[in-house]
Amino acid sequence: GIQPQRHRGAGAERRQQIIVGARPAVVAAMVFWLVGNQHMSAGPDALVNLRGIPFHEGEDLTISFELDLGAEVIAVVPQPMSRDASGGLVQARNTIEVYFNNDRLDTDSAQDAGFYQLIATTEMNNAMSESSLQQFIARGRQFKTTVVAADPCPICSANHAQGPIRLNNSFQSGHQHPAFHPRCRCALVPARAPVV
Repeated sequence: GIQPQRHRGAGAERRQQIIVGARPAVVAAMVFWLVGNQHMSAGPDALVNLRGIPFHEGEDLTISFELDLGAEVIAVVPQPMSRDASGGLVQARNTIEVYFNNDRLDTDSAQDAGFYQLIATTEMNNAMSESSLQQFIARGRQFKTTVVAADPCPICSANHAQGPIRLNNSFQSGHQHPAFHPRCRCALVPARAPVV
């Protein structure tokens, strides 16, 4: 089924239409309804291009599609406990159990430890960088930059080439801090004001 809308309206610019679901999308069937300028409720918020020409000749447009969501992780149990033959508790220190919902599962990906390493590395970098950024703010720092690996990718090179930027500004990639991509090895560091 289709979710009830929590918000529907125009974005900051007239050509943007914003629709936010009342809860996270878990249904596979989706419908987008783009309101044309001939609809009575559209008013000045009708979808137009940069020249002011109505989208889809002013007619409403409904697009139905399905999402291929795959399986969702519903629980992770690091070092699970079990009972041995005598009824005592035993901790499996080298095991992590991952439980999925009943949706279709790509077992090759689910059993590939590298897949989880990718997620862990990226999320750890995100957490460390966010923590660093909050420390810079608390200490009154005004600028930030990145330290890159010896062989940085083009995204990291471009962000680093910016030099020092204000704490509240985004890097060229649109991020406030690393990780700029999966397996990003950049680190966020405080910086002095750029020389003008």
